[in-house]
Amino acid sequence: MKKKLLIQPLIYDDESIEGYLIRLVQMNGYKEIDSMFKINYYFKSYIEEIRKRLNYGYLSYLPYDLAEMLIESPIVNRNNNRKVLSNKELLIGHGKKYYPVTRYCPYCLLESKYHRIGWSIIPEIICKKHNCFLLHNCPSCKAEISFITLVSGHCSECSRSICNKEVLKLDLTFISLNPNIVENSFMEEGKSVYLNHSQKVYRLKKWLMFSLLKNCSLVDNDEFNIDLTYKKLSNMVIVWESDLDKIKNFILFTEALLLDWPINLLNYLDNNLTNSEKKGFETLFFETTHHGKMHVFNYLSREFKEINKYRSL
Repeated sequence: MKKKLLIQPLIYDDESIEGYLIRLVQMNGYKEIDSMFKINYYFKSYIEEIRKRLNYGYLSYLPYDLAEMLIESPIVNRNNNRKVLSNKELLIGHGKKYYPVTRYCPYCLLESKYHRIGWSIIPEIICKKHNCFLLHNCPSCKAEISFITLVSGHCSECSRSICNKEVLKLDLTFISLNPNIVENSFMEEGKSVYLNHSQKVYRLKKWLMFSLLKNCSLVDNDEFNIDLTYKKLSNMVIVWESDLDKIKNFILFTEALLLDWPINLLNYLDNNLTNSEKKGFETLFFETTHHGKMHVFNYLSREFKEINKYRSL
């Protein structure tokens, strides 16, 4: 019979299960276990036992089952499942088994040190609680942020605190000009309609950026030279986490183009692209294969109309 861990902290509603597992073992004295790979190694016998009694379709919930075995208590809320979020094209790391790097808000960590799942959602670049941009590296040595860093509050490379970084708060002008970024929510309960539209708008932002990078000199600007891959089979543009700061730039840049649809985009094309570049962009961006049978202009107009209507409720 497997032994449960003595210290059993509650899992937060917005906590990732991977972050919870690392926080759990750290609080129980397993200081050497600082990643999901080590958790899989140290608790291999637990995981093998879980696999024997699970159907294949439920293996994506294995981290939850492992946590339940370690604390001998059920975890009811499984809405933060990495597999589900990856399938929706939202999570850093996409289909990878684990996502070892993430963003964070230093003000949130001062309040409580744990990994909020929203920090690993690609289009979530703002902490809505504190109205500031999320950070993506150590303010002292610029190292990437891992789960163990968030649990301890100290950089795993230089050991300095990541909680004492003062972050510039967003001003009212930015908030009013970027409602889709500031107000969108991919995790809040009771907002499934808004969530659906936010996901679609984010998907279109990826397609817009991919189409621009494929056809114009924007790719020469390192600030926007983001790693995008188009998977034709799954009809998906994948954003890799090779540079989380560029992901922020890409989100802000495409948001500006989609605001006041379609005027901002048309003005940008006229002022920044040659005729041949514009033709190449239009041919790719307005492909019906990427958006089904609906024309992208009509699609976007309808989506933004629905989002604005929902926001006004």
